[in-house]
Amino acid sequence: MRVYDPARNASLALGVLPSGNADSSIDIQSGGGAWQGRIECSYAPGFVLLPGASMESDPLWFCMDAPPVVADAQYAWLLRYYCRTDTMKHAPRAWVTIPDTNGLAALRREAAAARAMGVSHALIPGNWEGRPGSHEGGAPQYPRKIGDAARSLRDAGSVPGITLDPLLADSGSNDFTTQSVDGRGWVNLGANDGRAYAVKRMRRLADSGFGFFVIDESQIPDEVLRAFNLTRAQARTLAFDVAREAVASLPVAVFPAAVATLDAGRDEWLEAAGALSRMAELTIAPGPVRIRSGKESVLDAETVLALRLWRGPIEFVGAPSRSMQSKLSEIFSGKPLVARPQDAYRRNPLTWLMRYDNSAIGNVGATILSFTGADPWGMAQVELFGDESSPGVLWRPEKDKPLVEAEGVLPPASRFIAHGLLAKASQPLFAGTTEEITLGLNRLKRLDWDGGRNTLTGALEPAPGVSSAFFFMPGDLTLRSARVNSKQTRPVVEGQWITLPVGSGGGAFELIFETR
Repeated sequence: MRVYDPARNASLALGVLPSGNADSSIDIQSGGGAWQGRIECSYAPGFVLLPGASMESDPLWFCMDAPPVVADAQYAWLLRYYCRTDTMKHAPRAWVTIPDTNGLAALRREAAAARAMGVSHALIPGNWEGRPGSHEGGAPQYPRKIGDAARSLRDAGSVPGITLDPLLADSGSNDFTTQSVDGRGWVNLGANDGRAYAVKRMRRLADSGFGFFVIDESQIPDEVLRAFNLTRAQARTLAFDVAREAVASLPVAVFPAAVATLDAGRDEWLEAAGALSRMAELTIAPGPVRIRSGKESVLDAETVLALRLWRGPIEFVGAPSRSMQSKLSEIFSGKPLVARPQDAYRRNPLTWLMRYDNSAIGNVGATILSFTGADPWGMAQVELFGDESSPGVLWRPEKDKPLVEAEGVLPPASRFIAHGLLAKASQPLFAGTTEEITLGLNRLKRLDWDGGRNTLTGALEPAPGVSSAFFFMPGDLTLRSARVNSKQTRPVVEGQWITLPVGSGGGAFELIFETR
């Protein structure tokens, strides 16, 4: 929970660090001139504290008077290093599923339609078992050997996933299983033998060809949890631990079932992306979010961009409408955009910072994205990732020319706009291109500065619609010559700015400078 007063620049952030043993929540509301509510750590159902054992509440984290972007970073770091978290390795961008009243034939049809827009994963919903906990398909919707369903989806070109509850088991030793009054069997994952039994069963499912698991919220009754002396939170945590252990050596991802459904609107997806962007950056895998994609759904450009900022899987129930598919294929054809919200106190952040830095290239500056409606934003408010030097130049491409913003202030955004941010440097800098969103910084494959020869060389991946690349040089240098793909070219030089024609083909460039 975040409380922020921009007029006083005062902030308070509260967060719970979940231990996996209890369900904790924060519910505080403003009313009557005061903040009222409660912070609760619930162990339910009640359980027996054995002799010599202890219990404690989930830790509560406070952060006062730090900028919201800093508070977000601290909380995400604590989640990553304090809690047991899953990684984003092998995580699909999206998958298609079907209502649980349908079967394999319907899933194959929807998966085929979804593949046309770049969605290559298909999820079997939780209705597939003939008997709960049997791990056998129920006729006529699914084959008895559920591995045959996985093989069928793979043969059709999709990576199959399956929804399951690791706590369900229709067999097993009475030492670690029990039945509820409705006749369903349950395995005690808190017992060593029960855990080993569940891991073995799930490993068999993974070996039969499934590429990802979705763990459903268990319907295990409270009386069974009491018999196992487990809280519901502990049982949920153990279910994920068992699944991850079963696939530890396999390229198989484990996710919770989707619990949120969002409309195909910009603000909903900016809120989701802003809430979890820090965690995704620390390889904490966000759970899937289901998108509501009716026939009337149309994705505008800013909604497409918001969906690109979302770092977790998107779940489609049935293939999206034709009106959405071309836009969605644009999203899934490339990688998600890695960005951090700067107005983190907003429910739907409108100002985002993307910074590009890797060992092969080094720091090449940043891109600031302003969505329609973003407030004016001074550079002193922009997070610099620990860089103590003040920003040097704030600019944007305008009609194939670099335009520098006066006084380093982002203007209010009446439309979506991307700015480049350059820190002060003693060498020439690659500033970006005319590409609308990332300014081409994410397409830079190589960049080298040879100070002895005063030569800047690099290479860009091709991109349609890009005509020029921009460079910024210190005041004591002047450009002597330039080449693109080994051919001499004539760039436009205005003051410290160089506009180099590159065309949509991209390729290698070389700029040679001399001292004034």
